Amino acid sequence: MAAFSLMAGTEDITLGDADGSSDITSLDALVVLQSVTGLTELSPEQLKAADVDGDNQVTSNDALKILQYVTGLIDDFADTAETATVTTVTDTEPPQTITEPIITTTEPPQTTTEPIITTTEPPQTTTEPIITTTEPPQTTEPVKTLPRSYKISGVTPIVQRGLPTGCEATGLTIALRWYGFNVSKEDMALKYMPRQDFTYQDGRKIGPDFIYTFAGDPARKSNSYGCYIPCMRQTIANYFSDIGCTEYTTADISGTSLENLFYYVADNTPVILISTNNLITPVTGDSWYTPDGRYVTWQRGHHCMILTGYDYSKNVVYVSESAYSYERTYNMDSFRNIYNLKGKNAMIIKKTKSDNPVISPDNDVYVTPFSDGDICVLKNTGSGKMLNVDYGRDENDVNVYQWTADNSTEQQFRMNLMSDGSYMIRTMCSSDGTNRTLDIVKSNGNIVSGANVDIYNPVDTIAQRWLFVKTGTNTYKIVPQYNKALALTALGNSNGSASGTDASSDGNVFVSDYTGSAYQQWTVSKIN
Repeated sequence: MAAFSLMAGTEDITLGDADGSSDITSLDALVVLQSVTGLTELSPEQLKAADVDGDNQVTSNDALKILQYVTGLIDDFADTAETATVTTVTDTEPPQTITEPIITTTEPPQTTTEPIITTTEPPQTTTEPIITTTEPPQTTEPVKTLPRSYKISGVTPIVQRGLPTGCEATGLTIALRWYGFNVSKEDMALKYMPRQDFTYQDGRKIGPDFIYTFAGDPARKSNSYGCYIPCMRQTIANYFSDIGCTEYTTADISGTSLENLFYYVADNTPVILISTNNLITPVTGDSWYTPDGRYVTWQRGHHCMILTGYDYSKNVVYVSESAYSYERTYNMDSFRNIYNLKGKNAMIIKKTKSDNPVISPDNDVYVTPFSDGDICVLKNTGSGKMLNVDYGRDENDVNVYQWTADNSTEQQFRMNLMSDGSYMIRTMCSSDGTNRTLDIVKSNGNIVSGANVDIYNPVDTIAQRWLFVKTGTNTYKIVPQYNKALALTALGNSNGSASGTDASSDGNVFVSDYTGSAYQQWTVSKIN
């Protein structure tokens, strides 16, 4: 098959190459449909390339012609691009070939439209992109170029009336209903959500860790608070288990920037996130002790929302939430600010095995190269030194840094593979790799660039879960699960120290924004 070019001044434009990739694929048809439905704007050159039927306008028929070309149903666009051939052949073809297309543009021969009817029916994948104008995307290609605007239809708000502190359960119900599950907000809140009420001992208020368990009772307003993403995911897991659903699961995408959440939205995937009521600034609220003695503090204004759309031209986002019976529109900058202040907490519901998987916006592929229990050493690619626990001390808050290889247990770590594909990286100098784990020192409850890495008891999912991205043979970028923009980083070539615990300390290990540096990549070798 050969495409032909349309001359635009001195620049060659390949008919059908609507995305400008120099190759004609089904993605070009998708780009045309996005233009037709207003999801994206094409440049003048792209518009000319997209107009394969030569009628001086870009329509869904152009997308169909591109798909027919890709699947071999037509050999080129010559039969349907008469006006294009006028420009193409002006300087090279006899006058007769110029005038004939001019005649046929006013009343095309029947044969130009018959192939649509008389040829064998194209494969399903050739027609599915046309459906995407109104239905969730069916193409096997994920969204790579973000449209300037997108809105998911049919995400109907549900008011949390009767559940004064049940915005999380109601938000989950909104999302589940959109996916076609017939579940009530009351069941999500009172039957499936892990929750724990408060007790008082020796003058102390004792309550749950709200990261994993709802604090209080969603049906009660006083002395009731809420929960975060791990608890919300467990709620859906409990529901799916109860109804025997294995087709769907959830994914924790906390740490993702608002702009990168838009990629999920553009893939027709509602994003469940934590914000505040009417975007008020979160303030410090009540505190209590957890059963294991930790002191936790709640933030007032906490609220669950469902991100359903965005529009860069209007600088707005669209959400469904439990406080209103209609879709809400918020200023994008204000929304981003509160989302960031609340720690970038977000999740999605997705198919267990999807034909159109939602991928990381930066195209990272998270791998699970180690089995649960594998013992490994981690060598920094830049310095050649090993990840090392200070003198192998089995204590909380002991610093982790790089050190010359010495084959000691302080440089050995046990990989603990979790059900969601993340790892806990446990030091072998703590109960033979069954207790203390690689830990990020949080700032105001968040994982931020420059945060130090130490070891700590396995009590904090947000600070202690890691993802691996393969960068070479046995070489990986090691990413905090709750802030995927960061990577485990070593500073320079020197050995570190117990006291050098900040991002400017020579030889120290911390997390920082990923730049592709060799000091942010680790060769991981299994030793057992």
